[in-house]
This record gives sequence, C-alpha cells and structure tokens, in this order.
Amino acid sequence: MESTPPHAPKSDAPKSRAFVALPDVAPLIAAAADALARGDFDAALDAHKKALLVIPATDGAARASSLASVGDVKRAQGKAREAESFYEKALDALPGHRRSLDTLIALAAEAHDVRRTVAYRRKLVDSLTDETARVAEIMKLVDLLEGDAQDPKGAAAVLEAARLLAPRNGGLLARLRATYERSNTWAKAMSVVGAQAALATDPTERAALRFTQGDIALGRLRREAEGVEAMELALETDPTHAKALAALEAIRGRHHAWSELAHLYEKLVDAFAKRGDAERAHGACLKLAVVRRDGLRDGPGAIDALIGAITCMPNDADARAQLADLLATKGDTDAALTELEALAVLAPTRAATYDRLCSLHRRGERLDLAWLAALSLDALGAADVDEQLLLDQFRPEGVIRPADVLDDAAWDAHLRMATGDAVVAAIMLAVGPAAVAARVDELRAQKQLLALDPQMKQSKASTVSIVRTFAWASRILGIALPELYVLDNVPGGIAAVQVEAPTTVLGPAVLKGLALPELAFLVGRHLTYYRPEHYALVFYPSLEELTVVFLAAVTAVATGPDHEAVSSHAGDAVARKRKAITKHLTKDARAALAAAVAQLEARGGKADLNAWVRGVELTAGRAGLLLAGDLAMATKRINAENRPVGGLTGDERWRDLLAFCASRRHAALRERLRIGAGSPPSLMPPPGSIPPPASGTVLR
Repeated sequence: MESTPPHAPKSDAPKSRAFVALPDVAPLIAAAADALARGDFDAALDAHKKALLVIPATDGAARASSLASVGDVKRAQGKAREAESFYEKALDALPGHRRSLDTLIALAAEAHDVRRTVAYRRKLVDSLTDETARVAEIMKLVDLLEGDAQDPKGAAAVLEAARLLAPRNGGLLARLRATYERSNTWAKAMSVVGAQAALATDPTERAALRFTQGDIALGRLRREAEGVEAMELALETDPTHAKALAALEAIRGRHHAWSELAHLYEKLVDAFAKRGDAERAHGACLKLAVVRRDGLRDGPGAIDALIGAITCMPNDADARAQLADLLATKGDTDAALTELEALAVLAPTRAATYDRLCSLHRRGERLDLAWLAALSLDALGAADVDEQLLLDQFRPEGVIRPADVLDDAAWDAHLRMATGDAVVAAIMLAVGPAAVAARVDELRAQKQLLALDPQMKQSKASTVSIVRTFAWASRILGIALPELYVLDNVPGGIAAVQVEAPTTVLGPAVLKGLALPELAFLVGRHLTYYRPEHYALVFYPSLEELTVVFLAAVTAVATGPDHEAVSSHAGDAVARKRKAITKHLTKDARAALAAAVAQLEARGGKADLNAWVRGVELTAGRAGLLLAGDLAMATKRINAENRPVGGLTGDERWRDLLAFCASRRHAALRERLRIGAGSPPSLMPPPGSIPPPASGTVLR
C-alpha cells in the first residue's frame, strides 16, 4: 500500500462559500485503511470520497493514489468493472500510476481479456524510464504477444521499438533474434545476429555469431556473397573456427576460386604464426600447398608452402615427401635428395623413400648411391626386379678393398651422427686421457687392475683373420690398433678391457665361423670406441659414471657465473674425481678443456650425455657398415645381439643404418675409400687373405 499522502498544501485561495475549514487528508486516508481492514467497505468508501474532496486537483499523485484505493475497495467488494473504472480514473489523474496499471493488468488477465492485458502492458512499458525495469516489462509484454495474443509481428515491433531506445542491450537483441527465428523471418534474424556480433567483446563469441550470421545467409536466404563475408569475418576474429573455414573451403572449391582460397590460407598462416600456434600454422601451410599445386599450378608457391609446413613441424614425413617430389619435378635434384634423406631419418622403414632415391640417382647416373638405396630397399624386402638386378651386378665378393683411409675430417663430415654434440665431444676429447689415467690409478689402488696373460697377446703381424681384420680396419678408420688378447670366455666375442694400454680381448665367438664382412662389421663398430673422444666410455660405461667425469671436467676449469653453484652441488664423488683428473691434466689438455667448457657455458651449460652416448653407438654401427659393405649382414647381426648402450634397441640401431646406408654421407665415405659400385678394383689385399691356422694352433 502506498504511503499516506501528505496534507494538502496551504493556499491563498478562498475557502468554501460557507467558509468552513476543510478536514485534513491524512486522518481520512488512515480511517479508510482501517475500515477496509475491518471489512467495512462503506466506511472505507466514504473516507476516500471525503479525501478526494480535500485533495487539490493539481496533486495528481495524491488523487491517483486515493482513486486507486477506491478501486481496491470496489475490487474487494467483488465489483471488478467498477474497480476498473476507478483505476482508469487514477491513470487519468496520473498517467503511468504503477499500482493502478499493475492491478488493471491483473484484472484483465483474470478475465482472460488478452486485448486489454496487452493494452495495459503497453501503457506500463511506455510509462517506465529506467532501462532495466523497462526491458523487464518489455519481455513480459513480448511473452504475452507471442503466447496468448499469438501476435509475433506485434512482439517483434515492440522489440524493435525498444531496440531503438536501447541499441546496446544484449537481452533485447537475443529476444528479438529468437522472435524472428521462431517466425522464420530470417533476413531480420540475420541482421540482429550481426548487431549481436558487433557488440560482442569476446573474440570466440563474436566469431560464433558471425558464423551464425553467415549460416543464415547461406542456408536460409541463399545469399552467398553475404554468407561468405560473414564467414570471413568469423575467421578474422577467430582463425580456429573450423566450421567457418569448412564453409569457405566448400564454397571456394565449388567455384574453383583457387586464388581466393589460397589468400584465405595465407591469412590463416600469418594469424597462427603471430599466435605462435605451430600446429595450426602447419595445417594451413599444407592446405595452401595443395591449392597452389593442384588448383593454381604454382609449383614454386607450393614448395614455399611445404617449406613453411616443415618449418612448423620438422618431423612431418608426408610433407617432406611431397616437397621432395615437387623439388624433383622442378629440377632441383640436390634439394630433393636433401629432403628424401631427411625423410629417411624420420621414417627409416618407409620403402617409398628409398625407391624414389634410387630412381633419382639412376636418372642422374649416380651409380653407387642408386646401389645403396637399393640395399636399403632390399633390407626392407621391397626391392623390385630392376633393383635386384642392380644389387646383384655390383655386389662385392667378400669384404671391401679400400684404396684410401679416413681422417678426422672424414669422420666429422660424413661418419659421425649429424646430431652429435660437438661441444660434449670436445670436452670428452680433452679430458679423456686424464680421466682414463685416473681410473687406472683407482683400479690399481683397489688391486682390481686386470692382468692379462702375455702368452695370449696377439702379434700385430698375426695371420689370424680376426687379428688381420683389426689391423686392416684400424688403418682404414684412422684409429690406433689396440693390444689384442685371446681369452676363453669373452661375452659377445669382442670386448674392450680397463687396463693401462688400449686393449681388446677376443673370444671363441669371433675366432672361427664368421665371414669376413661380418668380422669387418664387428671390428669397425668396436674400434669406434677407441677414437680419442670416445675412449673414456671404455672406463666409464654407465651414464652415472660418465656424468661424474663430465661434471668433474667442467668444474675443473669453469669460470662462468654459475661455476660456484655447480661445484657446490656436484657432490663428493665429483669432487674426488675432479681431484684425480686434475692430477693428470697436461697444460695443452687443460687449455683445450677450458675452451670447450667456455663453449658449453656460452650456450647455458646444457648437455645431454645420454644422447651423446647414443650417438657414439650409432656412429659405431655406421663404421661397421662402411667396412662390411653388407647391410643385410649387419641387420642379421644386430637382430641377434643385445647391446644395452645408451638404452638403444636393436630396432633403433637397424633403423639408423637403413637411413645412413642410402645417404650421400655414406656414399662420400665410399668414394673416399674408392669402394663405390663401379669403382676400379683396389690393389690393397683384403683382410684375412691368409687362411686362419688349423684347429689347435696356439694364437700369438
């Protein structure tokens, strides 16, 4: 109930003719309320009538309140029509009188008079000035128009009028859109969605609205130009909107609008690149490559797109295969071969790669490279008839017969793992002799230094096949020949031992029954560990031991800002090893070590020793393959072994040899040794050309 109206204002106007003072309004209003509460309707009406006589005609609010109160009494008496007339009078006294409007709406609803309910709700909406309250009442009016009144056009008109007054009200726009969608008024619905998109601040939401706008234009209205524009706006706002992209791809593809589609992908590549989203940029590059290649017949453009895709995701084997084909078609054979060799490393068992390599090499008359690619195909069981004929034509009889030897440059350029860590190798090369000497000192002090029987030592001039193979292989690989001893029990047949001089022990497994190519593989792989930068692995074979040596070497000469922190956290084992190593470091070794450690510090001190160990083992396998010249034999040998070096499996070793076998690095080594397919025969005698001694002969 409204508050009691104030006393009528004093006026200088003359009083009634009888000059009788008018009663005060407040007591009359209070009496009316009290009478209504008691159910004395007549007394309530009488009090309100007296009040109306007192309230000035200029006080619309007070008169409207009193008239509405009379309406309340009439309504309480069950006289609805009379009550309505008083509420109407209240509205005449004060248009927009809320209590009267609310009650008139309620009375019309009770009477199920939709027309009057709508009319009163319209009056209520028109009377409100507060936007929030006005919008709330508009929603009720729209509910009524769409529901009981069955007037969707009227509902839309109300909402459109409200939209003019509150154009940025999201609730109004959402309701208007729903109204148009329910009535299938799609052109106007699309317009409203566009207005929603213009107001949206969240990019994802705005893109979704632009997509909806485009979907209506395309699917409902068949307005392709407007639909395309909306879809493009959706992608500009959110490049990840897959549905908008699919719609544009379908439209551009249907019209063969390849230039427009290429431009779209170019924009997406740029957008994803700015976001640092390599995966999506990669996908857009691939699509761009296809459009340029197949739609625009733009080979160079497709190449650029594929290069972009590979830059984003270097391990995409399919992209490299496509790029290699395009480069070969363009005539850039060298670049095509580079991609194919990289592809072989990524996917070593992909036979199509070696088939393509073999074809390109044969076309370019690179006979040895074609033969090596065919070797890899044969190892995969995928060589065709022509490739088998090529293999048979140039397959060497027995072991290779090099006419030259390898030097350090050849190792670094062609044999060593391309991903090998040169800084770690430099550190191990510099500290290796001191680390080995320190380990020998330790073994001697612990009385664990192995003493070998001098009678089992083999002469370097021995005619035994394995010894001759060692002498032959060490000369070719440029590695000093270790001392060789024969023992009754040597796991694997060949093993390096931790003694003062570089020494290898040989067991029965390699003394007989093995063909020369197999011996060459085993010896070449084994000798790789006698390279100066690798030799410390003989004495520190576990990753834990090697880590201690590495940290000891680094902290022995480090001068960077993190030196003290590294030294203090390295532990007692490192401190002891550092002391032992330092004792054996020569002046030149210290200088070389300091230079290598400076390079390590310059790149933040990061080193992956396990990766380096794995690289040494894979390099060793390559050296063995080079000397053996027989990938099938190397495959068979690897499959029969269990070499737990760096955690490498036999399959990983074999995969590396597959890719390396067909590489130009391998061919360069073979050219250096002059053992390539079609090379003139060497005059150098093969190892083991003198037959091994008869059974029971003492080996010396």
